[in-house]
Formats: sequence, structure tokens, C-alpha cells
Amino acid sequence: MTTSRTAAIDCLISAEFDEIQKLSAEEISCSTAAQKCNSNKNRYFDILPTDQSRVRLRCSQDYINASHITGETPDCSTYIACQAPLSTTIDDFWRMIWEQACGVIVMLTSLREKNVEKCAQYWPEVNKGAIYGRLLVHHKGVSQHGPFTIRSLVIQHMDQMQVQRNISHVEFSAWPDKGAADPTILIELIRLVRQLRQARSNEANGPVVTHCSAGVGRTGAFLACDITLSKLQSGMPIDIRRTVLALRKQRSKMVMTVEQYALIHSVAREALGYFGRENGCGMESNCGTVGVAQSGTSVATI
Repeated sequence: MTTSRTAAIDCLISAEFDEIQKLSAEEISCSTAAQKCNSNKNRYFDILPTDQSRVRLRCSQDYINASHITGETPDCSTYIACQAPLSTTIDDFWRMIWEQACGVIVMLTSLREKNVEKCAQYWPEVNKGAIYGRLLVHHKGVSQHGPFTIRSLVIQHMDQMQVQRNISHVEFSAWPDKGAADPTILIELIRLVRQLRQARSNEANGPVVTHCSAGVGRTGAFLACDITLSKLQSGMPIDIRRTVLALRKQRSKMVMTVEQYALIHSVAREALGYFGRENGCGMESNCGTVGVAQSGTSVATI
């Protein structure tokens, strides 16, 4: 790709992101999250779940800063996008994991970045256990797969000790806040998460829980990439602009920066070759359907 064409595409992506910012500027009701009694449960005062899509805990104090997110393919995956737990919301976080039958947690932040806390450590040290509310979490082991740290956790409810659920916790902390990750590594992460979800499907077939710090920037870009790749693999036309707008209706400010928005396009381009090489078929043959996408930039960048 020539320098002039790259510059033109970058300009289109930037203009399209500006349009998304304007189209999603309309206020969406977050009245429950904004209540004074819930203010100490929010890591950031301006990152709140909407009333319509917020996850409700099954108790009288049902608020947690987390949102249900749906995909776009016929067999679409569902997700939960949430803020990183605070030290005071760890019990609520594990309650959500149990109640929603989640088998995979994706962590896209470090515990601290630039000497600022971004996430409280909400799991016990390896080979130890900890009690969070009415839930007991055991940390069975940890392994390193390239840039990904995978923790094997087991969760039990004190009222149902005969039931054990295995949880895969995947940490990818090399993605800078408000910046972009390497597209190839991000595709590998999506592939890994899908494999882990399939492995956990018999005992915990709920949504994949994804968080960064606020639960909108890196989290939004990751989910947009996963949705876009699912559509490519299904032979569906993709429209990255529409996907991001749909995400923002479910959780405000998803995909926070133009760098993150450009990353989704880069991942889509990379995936056309990546999955084709992996599967020995397929992904390139979908190029014709990509052109059906309504977004001009989405077509141009792929």
C-alpha cells in the first residue's frame, strides 16, 4: 500500500470516528448507575452502564458497573463488558461471574499503569484460595502463552459446595491505555479466548467477561474485533462503523480513541489472510461480501 493511499485511509478512518462521536453523543439513561448510593461502586464517574443493558445482581443491592453486550452473527456470542473491580466491588464481581455462569474472564489492563491503580487484584495468589462474599475462589495454576497469562481458577458457592466451576482468566497487559495493540497478537488472543470458551462450555456457558480499567476503550475495541471477525468467518458483510455504534448503544463510549478504531480495521485486514492460512480456505473468499458494508471507510481499509 502506497504512502499516499495509507494517508488517505487514515484520513477516512479519522473522519468516520469523528462521525461516530457525533452520532453517539445523545444521552442514554444511566439513572441507576448515577444514584448517590452507587457512586462509590464506579471507578470513573463518567463511565456508567445504561439502564437498559446493565447487569443486575440477584440481590437487593443489584448494581454493578457492567453491561450485557450482544454480537451480530446468527450464533452470536454474548459478552459482559465491565470496569476493572475496585477493592470494594470484588465480592460483587465474583457474584456476577457465578450468577451469569461465566467461564472465561479477559483482562486487558495491568493492575497498575504509570504508577496509577487500574485494577484491584481480584484473584488469590497461585495455589491459594480466598473467600469473596459467599464465593470461594481457588487459584489452581498459572501458565504463560506468549504475551498472555492464563490462570486456572475454580469457583464454588458456599451454599452449593458440591458444585465446582472452572474459570479461565486470560490477562493481556501489553496493550497501552487509549492506544493500539499489535493486530496479529489481538487475533491470537481472540482465537485463544474462543478455544477456552469452548472448553468451558459444558460447565459454564455464560458470557465472556471482558474488562480493561474503565471497561470501554480496550474492552470496546476487543469486542468490536471479535464481532467483526465472527462476521467475516460467517461470510457476512462487515460495517465497523455500525458495529461500534451498536456497542455504544449498549455501553457508552465503547472504543474511546481513533487509534483503537483504526486497530479494528487493521485486525479485519490482517484476519483476511490469517484465518485463510490457518484454515486452508476461507477468509479470502469473503472479500467480495465485505464490499456490501455500508461504511465507505470499512470497505476502503479492507
